[in-house]
Amino acid sequence: MVKVYENLKNNLTNFNSVIFNSNFKKWEEHINENIKERSPSGGNRYEKGIDKKIFNTCKKHYKKFKNTRNSENVMMVTHPFYLHLSHLYKRFSEKKEIKKQAKEYLDTLFYVFDLNNKKNKINIVALETVHHYAYLTSTLLEKGLINDIIFTKYDSGAPLKTSRFDEFKKNRIFFAGGYNERCLSNSIRQAKEIIPYKNVFGIRELVLESPEFSNNLKTYDITGLETSKVIDLEIFLRDVELL
Repeated sequence: MVKVYENLKNNLTNFNSVIFNSNFKKWEEHINENIKERSPSGGNRYEKGIDKKIFNTCKKHYKKFKNTRNSENVMMVTHPFYLHLSHLYKRFSEKKEIKKQAKEYLDTLFYVFDLNNKKNKINIVALETVHHYAYLTSTLLEKGLINDIIFTKYDSGAPLKTSRFDEFKKNRIFFAGGYNERCLSNSIRQAKEIIPYKNVFGIRELVLESPEFSNNLKTYDITGLETSKVIDLEIFLRDVELL
């Protein structure tokens, strides 16, 4: 399992290796193009053409590999690899500080994945677009590093079915991912309409600012959450018994 982590992290960090799930090989060219250019040919709900076929395959794959456990605590990560797969290499890979912080985020995210994989304390749910799921996140679901998926609209943190949040009404939800004031904030806003606000939190070290608007990926405040609801990573890990 350690080798799996290292290979995935190295590929994502170096921006020069193909990470692709063979279950979606049939549409490799289309998915690769979409990952790079972000062109929603099937609409923001993947209603037509190749995107519709890919989405149908994604749903079948997800149902096969979903592996939720009985836990009060859930970490929801919105578009966890968008920065690395579609954003960083194209516009910001020459910015050393951005690149450094992108690696730190990735290392921290996989650190949490690793802890949970060993201790089985929480459910990790990725809110993910279809193309990024097919390209990478589906592999993490297969490996058990992620437990569940909520498919989102195209480049939006809003779930395709907001009713998916109904499943988590009794859980404590800890949000992570990106970007603050963009997709992640959409996810939080939608969740708060269904999940009691007292149960919704954010993990400071695992939330990204958009590099389009800042030279710093790190954040202190998370849009949609009061400061008291934004907690440090170590506090989160101890609270959910991963440390």
